Amino acid sequence: MVEAIAHLVHRDYAEIGADFQNLDFIPDGVDVKPIVPALSRVFDAALAGGGARGINFNELSADLAQITFEFPFRIPPYFALIIRAIGVLEGIALVGDPDFAIIDEAPAQSRIRTIIT
Repeated sequence: MVEAIAHLVHRDYAEIGADFQNLDFIPDGVDVKPIVPALSRVFDAALAGGGARGINFNELSADLAQITFEFPFRIPPYFALIIRAIGVLEGIALVGDPDFAIIDEAPAQSRIRTIIT
């Protein structure tokens, strides 16, 4: 997963297809070339608002869900639960602090951006 995040942050979308097959988003044996442009659009939009701090996890989840109707792309159960939990926690925190960014609150050892930068 760290490699996939590194590829996303660096917008190395050519590698995203293989990463997503490894993470069980795309079934083995599926040609990922037609899927990569759609993923690129989703992640370009997610990263446009200032990188990781600007990502709206609920919008990202909805955009990824839309791709499942167009391509042989699936949201693995483990990922759906993680995104749902992050979305709920972020929503609760935003009520108290409109400037809250969940990425800023992650413990230093779990911050992906420190691993990849």
